[in-house]
Amino acid sequence: MFGSLRIAKHRLTAADRSAYRAHFCASCHALHAFGGRSTSLLTNYDQTVLTLVLAGLEGAVEAPWARCTAWPLRRVRVQALSPTAARLVAALNVAAVEAKLRDDVRDEGGLRLRARLGRRWLRGRMAKAQSCLAEHSGSARLGEALRDLDGRQAAVERGRHSTLAALARPSADVTGAIFAGAGRAVGRPELERPLRALGEGLGRFVYLWDAWVDRDADARRGRFNAVTACMGAAPNRDALRREFAHSLDVADHGRVALPLGEQGAIVAALLASLRTRVAAALPGEPRLREQRRAEAGDCDCGVCEMCTIGELCGSAEGGACLGSGEICCACPWGEKGTERRRKKRERKSAS
Repeated sequence: MFGSLRIAKHRLTAADRSAYRAHFCASCHALHAFGGRSTSLLTNYDQTVLTLVLAGLEGAVEAPWARCTAWPLRRVRVQALSPTAARLVAALNVAAVEAKLRDDVRDEGGLRLRARLGRRWLRGRMAKAQSCLAEHSGSARLGEALRDLDGRQAAVERGRHSTLAALARPSADVTGAIFAGAGRAVGRPELERPLRALGEGLGRFVYLWDAWVDRDADARRGRFNAVTACMGAAPNRDALRREFAHSLDVADHGRVALPLGEQGAIVAALLASLRTRVAAALPGEPRLREQRRAEAGDCDCGVCEMCTIGELCGSAEGGACLGSGEICCACPWGEKGTERRRKKRERKSAS
């Protein structure tokens, strides 16, 4: 957790990389203003996504220079946020970290001790975070949802479970509520539905991704793992790819409906980066990959290798995958890549 939504730098242009760093630094400065330099240590990449969304909804474009919280002699660009958005980002991040520590308390061994010490250090900041969330209409429920997350998750894990979707539901619901509540707090209640979809898709992805990468460590510690519980020691990789693809499709549908401005391109690049990460971590059988590439026509971006026609793209706007090579509707980069390859073929035929 708290690193699953890190974007691959090669997915961004130089300008977008600079903008992404400015939003990361804005999260850090918000935490610094909220609870001091030690609190800014809680800055993480997952939180930066919420900062991007709030900055986009507020129409923020300015990123002035400011002193780095870690190295005061260094100056960095920091994305400007309204005081409301900055306090909300900090409060939600503190509450999310405290919820993660409460979950770790259930673990045995050194992790449990560190989690207890972390909760004690965070106690005063958590009280301030709850007070901050209570200031905004509807945001107080976010604090309650985060406090109840570990209990709800534990109840789902103890009960009968047959699908990964059911196990990921608590995390998806809470993350969706965070994004929807943040939209209300900055005066955009009409965007609740797409914000909730974006949050739910990302929350579900993070839960499943953490379960996938932690399965060996969880087995050693004797902890519950969703992937192992549903699929055993040898998971069905095709089924897992479809679960990840569905999560990112839900998030992408929410994103396209949001007026995020320049920040929208960075969020789109993040989702594309996550798709590529899944394709690299869960490669299909070589013969199957070649078959799917042929079915998808020209698109060879690595994303379409994950889907048979209609599985990944079928829920996207415009219906099923075109399959003609014109564009893979689930791939933000497919149209440009297809046009580049078409021109390359034309140059070859002309020569």
